[in-house]
Amino acid sequence: MYFLSTYRKMLNVLIDKEKLMKNIRIICNKVNKKHMIAVLKDNAYGHGIDKIAEYLIEAGINLYAVGTIDEAIKLRKLSENIKILILKRVEDEELKVAIHNNISITIDSIEYLKKLLKYEKSTKEKITAHIKFDVGLHRWGIEYSEGIIKQIANMLRNSSILIDGVFTQFSLNDNKCEKVYMEIRKQCMEEIKGVKYFHFRTTPAVNSEIYKWEYLRVGAGLYGIPNNRKGILKQLNRVMKISTTVKTVKKLKKGETLGYTPSEFVANTNIKIAIIPTGYADGVEWDSCLYINNKKIEILAIFLD
Repeated sequence: MYFLSTYRKMLNVLIDKEKLMKNIRIICNKVNKKHMIAVLKDNAYGHGIDKIAEYLIEAGINLYAVGTIDEAIKLRKLSENIKILILKRVEDEELKVAIHNNISITIDSIEYLKKLLKYEKSTKEKITAHIKFDVGLHRWGIEYSEGIIKQIANMLRNSSILIDGVFTQFSLNDNKCEKVYMEIRKQCMEEIKGVKYFHFRTTPAVNSEIYKWEYLRVGAGLYGIPNNRKGILKQLNRVMKISTTVKTVKKLKKGETLGYTPSEFVANTNIKIAIIPTGYADGVEWDSCLYINNKKIEILAIFLD
């Protein structure tokens, strides 16, 4: 266990290495460790990318996805042997830094691919990239449609850009996704040379069949905070612990309310309440566990901080 930071007065964040290792073992019971892509974007979901990455490399995880060039460089400084993908588009100087540090970038539009082709032609730089398709979520990526993969393949025909991977993300409730990603994989295998990493799904996929060729992006699940806690995900442990002190103690009279809305909590008798300096801003949720002097305490209301 280590202290992540003391980023606000009276508040420390601790990361439990053993719980992180246990989460990895649980996930790797379903997906080959060599096929797990650890997602460390947003400073490892607020858990501290430097130490989390150190632990994951120690555990034998070799594939990583991050959100920014700064995060990618932090990982590259830890190891020259791991594979790193920046999930979002990089431009100009950041592109040069990514190329020179053997970091894969994301192609999220036809216009951006055209820009990369011009850059490659003028600089002769070796670019490694993954293609991001938009399938149903309508967020970002190249909209998947009939003929789009052939169009991309034709654009790449005289280029040395290496398309190392292809990815997307489906709606959690979309039962058509399997058919679509099978189509994408088949067409990419036929049209684009060199594609190795097909990663279409995230942590919740551990509750379903995972194909031998499939790579899985594991983000929130690593830290024990998956989007849902069904099936195997129930076994995951939260790796973050917030340590603080009681800021003040107040008396609440019978009938008085607590929280942003009057109905959040209504005292049915006169009680004492303890106020601690943390809340939604630090990831505290209703299913979080609160202990004072090793005794579990009920959470009556949650504010921002």
